[in-house]
Amino acid sequence: MQILYGFHSMDSGEILIDGKRVRLGSPKTPIAHGIGMVHQEFMLVRRFSVVENTILGLRDGSSPLLDLQRASEKLKDLSNRHGLVLDPAAKVESLPIGVQQRVEILKLLYRDARLLILDEPTAVLTPRRGTSYLRSCAGSGKMAARS
Repeated sequence: MQILYGFHSMDSGEILIDGKRVRLGSPKTPIAHGIGMVHQEFMLVRRFSVVENTILGLRDGSSPLLDLQRASEKLKDLSNRHGLVLDPAAKVESLPIGVQQRVEILKLLYRDARLLILDEPTAVLTPRRGTSYLRSCAGSGKMAARS
């Protein structure tokens, strides 16, 4: 998983995305190819809201400002569509661990990830929620891999 996400170099073999050989030298490259990873240790800013964490590091055209309202609406739509319902305005520090995990998954979906690598994150999901989420991914044409 670490190689596929660009954290480590591979010493043999090849990685094909959409039938084309790619080199994944840093985490930026997999993201550009639609690959996202939910790490075992969440990468959230606890004092930020769900929507602020979701759009952190993104740009919206040439404007230095991001439209939080529009981002919140898109996030609500994604969360409802995938059965990962949450409040975009909620502060991450007030959320239970299972909801924080949903934030991590929705961050990837917000960035249009087509392949989601789950580094043991389904361990904090209930079996029912984990199954529901994986079915939602399959139904939307997304793939999920877990280690």
